[in-house]
Amino acid sequence: MTTVPGPDISSKPARSTPRGGIRRKLLRSHLTIGLIAVTVLVSGFGTSLWIRNNTLHTLQQGPTADDSTRILAGVQQSGTALQEWILLGDPEAKRRRADTWLNEIDPLLKQLVQRGKTRTTAGDQNRLTELTEVLGELRTWQWAIEDVAQTPGNQPARVSYLQVVQPVIDLVTGGSAAMLRLGASAPDGDRASLGLLSDLRHVLTETETALQIFLDTGNTNDEQRYRTYLDQALSIMAAIRDRQSTLTTDQQDLLEWLDAELLAFPSLVDTVISERREPRANLARHWLANELRPREQLTTALLESISTDQTALMQHEVTRVMSLHNAIMAFSLLLLVATICTIWIVSKQTADQLTRPIAALATATNELADGQLTHDLPVTSSDELGALTQSFNTMRAALDTTTDEPGFSPERESYLDRPRRHPSTVTAVDSAPKHSASQDHTDNKELGILDWQRALDSVNGDREKLKQTIDRYLKICPQLREDLRTAIAEGNAAVVRHAAQAIRSSLDCFGVARAAALAYRLEEAGRRGWLESAAEQCIVLEEELDSIEPELQAFLAS
Repeated sequence: MTTVPGPDISSKPARSTPRGGIRRKLLRSHLTIGLIAVTVLVSGFGTSLWIRNNTLHTLQQGPTADDSTRILAGVQQSGTALQEWILLGDPEAKRRRADTWLNEIDPLLKQLVQRGKTRTTAGDQNRLTELTEVLGELRTWQWAIEDVAQTPGNQPARVSYLQVVQPVIDLVTGGSAAMLRLGASAPDGDRASLGLLSDLRHVLTETETALQIFLDTGNTNDEQRYRTYLDQALSIMAAIRDRQSTLTTDQQDLLEWLDAELLAFPSLVDTVISERREPRANLARHWLANELRPREQLTTALLESISTDQTALMQHEVTRVMSLHNAIMAFSLLLLVATICTIWIVSKQTADQLTRPIAALATATNELADGQLTHDLPVTSSDELGALTQSFNTMRAALDTTTDEPGFSPERESYLDRPRRHPSTVTAVDSAPKHSASQDHTDNKELGILDWQRALDSVNGDREKLKQTIDRYLKICPQLREDLRTAIAEGNAAVVRHAAQAIRSSLDCFGVARAAALAYRLEEAGRRGWLESAAEQCIVLEEELDSIEPELQAFLAS
């Protein structure tokens, strides 16, 4: 199989275009701003870490006022629960007291002692040691009072009352009730005696109630009230004895027995009252008042002292941290202002470097459109903007020769008024040799020149990819040419523009300068709606396309 050699693409020098200049400027500008931002963030992180360390140092210097206050609240809560247990015997109060020590006081005390290890003064250590000992004694006494509060031995006077006095009261009350029943059953009973017996029973009940209240409170007023009711009972008993002759025989027998029991009653009660007056009459309350209360007061004093000292210490440290915070805030504000100024300066310089050449090109383009630009723009950089300025100068120089081109008058299609003019196509058209129509139709070898180096550059030197591009072009080009001819015949400017643009895009990739320029003319004619000479231009373009197709086919076969 014979291989057709492709065109020689090594004989044409590659066009060198500066790359990366603007990118480097933008990257340098962004990196500078990023570095400034990182500096600000690092400074903010450093200052935050500094404040954090100072705050932790403050919190770890010793026992805090919050711990002391919570321990004091726990002690008061346990004391309240203990009093409920003593007075009411409620098991829930007993459980609450134990839970308060287990879940609140003990953990807080351990935390207080642990933090107190960082203290250095002997006074602080002594207070913590004393507080630990006092709380231990307080807990022990609460347990002892809780154990004895609801036992019979807690109140000896009440035990004597139940064993000695209560039976006598029950007998006397029962005897008076029996006498009332006997008198009520007798047909000729003395009503006055019945009334006295009823009063006696009522007064005995009041006497019993007053005595029980005194045993609970130990109050002298309650004792005096008991004695008043007792005197009333004795007086009523004397009055009943005076009316003994009006009583029945059974009532008289009961009266003698009742009188004897009632006469012995005061001496028995006096014994109970003497026991109640003793300091240890209620052992739980005695320990509560003489053992537990002093330790609670000492605990309160120690905890309040620790809380006061720690509050003063914390206030001092807060003032110190606030001073540091204010200084850091002032420094951060200055740093922020400096950062904003620096970013503004860097951004402005970068923006000026990028926009100044673009603004000059925009002004020059307007002058070129008005036909007033007769000099080249200065090339001030070697980056993409410099290359763009150089290309603009080349285009301006090439456009100077277009006004003499036959068949293309400024009134019909001004080159200078065209937006989006492609510099390479304009240069190629203007620099191409002038031919008559017959010469353009016949001299295919001279017109159909392909810039293979440029074609390969458009696909990064990939020959296979270039072949695929050429193959796609050869497949769609006949249809595009047909659409172009039909649109020109029908006067459809939009289709003319799109078909010519599609053809020009492919020709630009192949480096066919003159054919691309002819397609560009048709594209501009369709854009502006100037289709008077479009048919003639289409004939010239199709001749150019026919002249390059063999060379494209040869490259595909290579």
